[in-house]
Amino acid sequence: MHMYLMHAFGLDWAVVWGGQLLFDTLVFTLTFRKLISVRSLGKWSYMALSLRDGALYFAVMTATNVANIIAYLVIADPYERSMLNFPTNMLCAVMVSRLMLNLRDLEHELMA
Repeated sequence: MHMYLMHAFGLDWAVVWGGQLLFDTLVFTLTFRKLISVRSLGKWSYMALSLRDGALYFAVMTATNVANIIAYLVIADPYERSMLNFPTNMLCAVMVSRLMLNLRDLEHELMA
């Protein structure tokens, strides 16, 4: 019974990380679709930056989320199972900060 509960909790956490992956995929897809539909020449630098940083964020977060999901489904020990939580959350904060700083730098370049 105890092992069943541990596996069930692992499955629950895998579903949670899968939901985050699904949400990131939805946001990236909608943003990408919007960026390629905009045809204004004045917005190309913003579009290029958003596409580059958005694609990088999506790639890094997809890789870490998939690793997290696999860890929760495969590893039996609950302490080892959650070993990727901190690096995943840290990478998310770093990638979002990078995106915001690059957008701020672009704004300063366009205003100068």
